[in-house]
Amino acid sequence: MRQGQFFKISLLKKAYLKANKENYIATDDAQLIERLEHKVHTFQGHKQNIKITDQQDLQLIKALL
Repeated sequence: MRQGQFFKISLLKKAYLKANKENYIATDDAQLIERLEHKVHTFQGHKQNIKITDQQDLQLIKALL
């Protein structure tokens, strides 16, 4: 199983707007949400729910498709 997370789109937009306004660069969405003083919770997801973060991940997805 993989850890997963999700956010309301309105909250995510607010987080990105704030980061952009403050020229803040985050490593992921969760970091931006935490900057708004919201707790981030994770859940168990399916291992086939692959997060694409680099070129190797993209190649894996292409191979699976």
